[in-house]
Amino acid sequence: MNNELRNLINESKGKFFSITFIKKDGEIRTVNGKGRYDRKVKKTGNSGSQQLQDQGYVPFVNRNRDQWVCAHTDKVIRFQCGNLVKVFPIVEVSV
Repeated sequence: MNNELRNLINESKGKFFSITFIKKDGEIRTVNGKGRYDRKVKKTGNSGSQQLQDQGYVPFVNRNRDQWVCAHTDKVIRFQCGNLVKVFPIVEVSV
């Protein structure tokens, strides 16, 4: 699923998308974002360290807060970009 979510974000080709995922504390969160949104993001952040990505996290930009967000690929419930809606099964992992 790791590569599937990354591919969906890449296939959005700069369009906004919505991701619903389970946070570490168990709360469900929905973020509207983009894979890259340089106009809104201050240059002080980065797109997520390679170490986080190696642990299964996917970085994207929260367009409402102008900041980077990471979601663990095994905790993503739903991805939507336009008419494309993908619902993922939840996998139990400790993150």
